[in-house]
Amino acid sequence: MAESDNIATYPTPVGATDGEFDEHASCGPNLEYDADFLALEELMRGKPEVQYGKTIVAAVEPEWKAVESLATALLERSRDLRIACPLVRASIALHGLRGLADGIALIDKLLTEHWGDVHPQLDPADDMDPTLRVNSLAMLADGDAVAGAVKDMLLVTLPGVGALTVRELEVANGELAPRPGSDKHTIQTLERAMAELPAAPLVQAAATLRQAHGRTLAIEALLMHKLGAVNALNLGPLTRPLKRGLDFLDAELARRAALLPQIVAGPAGAVSQATPDGAIASRADVLRMLERICAYYTHSEPSSPVPLLLDRAKRLVPMNFLEAMQDLAPDGVRQLLVVSGPCEDAAER
Repeated sequence: MAESDNIATYPTPVGATDGEFDEHASCGPNLEYDADFLALEELMRGKPEVQYGKTIVAAVEPEWKAVESLATALLERSRDLRIACPLVRASIALHGLRGLADGIALIDKLLTEHWGDVHPQLDPADDMDPTLRVNSLAMLADGDAVAGAVKDMLLVTLPGVGALTVRELEVANGELAPRPGSDKHTIQTLERAMAELPAAPLVQAAATLRQAHGRTLAIEALLMHKLGAVNALNLGPLTRPLKRGLDFLDAELARRAALLPQIVAGPAGAVSQATPDGAIASRADVLRMLERICAYYTHSEPSSPVPLLLDRAKRLVPMNFLEAMQDLAPDGVRQLLVVSGPCEDAAER
């Protein structure tokens, strides 16, 4: 999903089906006894561990593709947190960090825009008791559900190390023992590997984590405001691992931003032709300016996609026209050559 509120991951954006429901039930009917709703609950159980004599058959996770498909279809019929939360869990399994951010955005949107009607509804016969609603959201903070999956979710792939997860950070800090058969890396090893990571995946992962963390805090604050401290749900088990991962990525972003003046200045004692401040007289000046712009966004607006675009622009700087077009629009180059024939410059290369 883009950084806007568009819930693009799901074919049923909130509000897309407003006209399909009765005006007295803007979130659709309560489907808790519907066959598909019950089937979703059954899918989410997966297969538990079983033992036959001395033989232990390991537990099997739910079929996440089936969960995603059924939950998405159910959300077309009814806006229900008991459907949306399993969809969040499935989305993490299938789409990782981006899936989490999209799912949390969906929950936030349902609560913010449809508080009065989203299922399960507050019980008017019991002084608007919120128990059912809070219980349906508890999956987000469950160490065996969403919160646990977040710890094992890929943040970035580090050069020479592999997958970086929040669990990996906790193991490196001595907070958890490594799983059997897995390597234990020191925090210094992870930091050195992080320093070798290209800017684009680092910026993108930090921005997506920031979005998921911010939306989760917003959900927690909304529940506190609507229900009070006694009834609100503590989402700390979810916000803490998100913050742990975000802090690690942000530390690397800050380190790179601090190095920028040295990068721009060049090696100590280097002498270059004087140009007015900000003037561009060569491709090297162009690259330095792009680096400065990227560093600004990395430090001051880390959620911006601009550095991702500028990284590509930097790659184009030394290219000639045909090379740049081949990178940007290879189909267009082929059509151009059909009409004009290959140019000498292209043939030489």
